[in-house]
Amino acid sequence: WLVMPWLQRAVMESGIYVRGFAVYPAWVLQWTTIAMLVITVVAGLARWRQWSWGPQLVQWAVLGVCVCSSLVYLGLNWQGMAHVGSADFDVWVIAARHWLATGSLYDVPQIAGDVFGYVYKYPPLYGMFFIPLAGFNELELLRIYRLIDVGLLIWTAYIWLRIIRPPHWLWWVGAVLVCVNLNPVLETLKYGQIDVVVVWLCTIIYWCLHHDHDDVAGWIVALLVSIKMYPAVVLIWFVLQRRWYAVRGTIIGGVVLNVVGMAVVGWHDYFVFVCEVLPIIGGTTAYVENQTIAAFIARLVAPAYPLAPFTDAVWSPVTTLKIGRAHV
Repeated sequence: WLVMPWLQRAVMESGIYVRGFAVYPAWVLQWTTIAMLVITVVAGLARWRQWSWGPQLVQWAVLGVCVCSSLVYLGLNWQGMAHVGSADFDVWVIAARHWLATGSLYDVPQIAGDVFGYVYKYPPLYGMFFIPLAGFNELELLRIYRLIDVGLLIWTAYIWLRIIRPPHWLWWVGAVLVCVNLNPVLETLKYGQIDVVVVWLCTIIYWCLHHDHDDVAGWIVALLVSIKMYPAVVLIWFVLQRRWYAVRGTIIGGVVLNVVGMAVVGWHDYFVFVCEVLPIIGGTTAYVENQTIAAFIARLVAPAYPLAPFTDAVWSPVTTLKIGRAHV
């Protein structure tokens, strides 16, 4: 349990990388430090006097301090991001408008001009969901999307609570609040990225496998691959573990979902994605925020620490085991 206060204290240091977010106010840092010192003194006194209630008091006091500090920081950030848009999120709405205007989600010349630019590069199925929303204001949609992300985070935490079953659910709440302070979660919420949806779906996959609902897990993997390519690596695990019902669900689900996608956006966008977009964005990067398996391998063997796409005659087949690349 001491990992949680250590993590909370580390997050509060000004050197922790949280791009574009408010730093912890000095008074919160000072208050938390004083509270931790008081708790340490009480813990030492309880041990010296052999108070039976001492350890539990210390643990609950640490939990309370961490939760209060986290809530202050999260409140500041939520207030700060309320009126800020996101180019990452806007590309989905812009792609939907591009489809309405031209019949295609993809602006291939713009993708070729800047592979890391703010332009739609995902599979067609995900863009399909934004076509009915093309007429709405991007910032208003982003605010709703952030609320949906918060709901999915709570749902995800609840699923893991049911799976792990910690000694007390309040400790789980405290741990989740501290973890939400970390950079990947905050950036995903601020920029309206897809990662929360991916984590939520991956959690449901694990729950389904844990309860032997392999067919359902396969369908969800198919949905994930139709949105973002790299979860296809889970299909390899299904094969290695001989979870054939999950393999069947993935194949059938992939066919059904993409037939629906073709019926909505047209087969031409699927052709463009496979034949024109994927060759442009193929490979991987060794960049720190690319958290895919391909990027992990690239960081081990890349000659430098580039943001540019990384290719190598030996390692490229390994780092591109799955089709395409996760985008940072």
